[in-house]
Amino acid sequence: MGDFMHAVKKQQTPVTGTDLVPYARAEMEKHKHELNRLLEAVDLIEIKTNLQEIEGVTLAGKLKDLKTRIDKVRKQAIEEPSKQVKDINTFAKGFTSPIDMAINKLKGKLKRFGDWKLLEQRKQQKLIEKANRKLQEELDKEAKRSGIEAPKATPIEAPPIKRQAIGEGATMHTRKQWKCIIEDPEKVPREYCRPDQNLLNQAVKAGIREIAGCRIFEDEIPVLR
Repeated sequence: MGDFMHAVKKQQTPVTGTDLVPYARAEMEKHKHELNRLLEAVDLIEIKTNLQEIEGVTLAGKLKDLKTRIDKVRKQAIEEPSKQVKDINTFAKGFTSPIDMAINKLKGKLKRFGDWKLLEQRKQQKLIEKANRKLQEELDKEAKRSGIEAPKATPIEAPPIKRQAIGEGATMHTRKQWKCIIEDPEKVPREYCRPDQNLLNQAVKAGIREIAGCRIFEDEIPVLR
């Protein structure tokens, strides 16, 4: 256990997760003056000589050290609460994961039933249209025999399928959603494609030095340790 938690444990009264907050803030506030001083130094420093370069690196080192000390306080403060949260989340997942799987399974079954209803409606509509055409043919024949113009048979639509179900504690409705599935990547128009920067970076790191449409070069960046 670190210095922070050691100091907390020395308190006379039991320390709860809520009590850790003021202790953590108090420990971090001790570094506020140092932080402001270093931030001001960063704003003021100019790096135009070798000596100033060394001063800049030294300043970066002080900032990194301060960050390490602040992070130490943070990690010590949240160590025990984080463990409890992790344990609770893990335990709860044993219940919520099967629930999510069951809900997804139900959605699949509900969709299959919805697809079946839509299929039956289309079958019914096809039969209605067939009967409508037959009726129109009979009207045309009768009108021809009588030497008059045949009336047009009124189109009939199959009854709409029920797209909503109300249960106890939940309701279900359908929503139309356009989807696109790539079947032949080579035929997808260029305007719907974009280069993947991560894949390009990985290729260059792996040694690739020529990629059409790209400029590959070496760049130097400062690394502080």
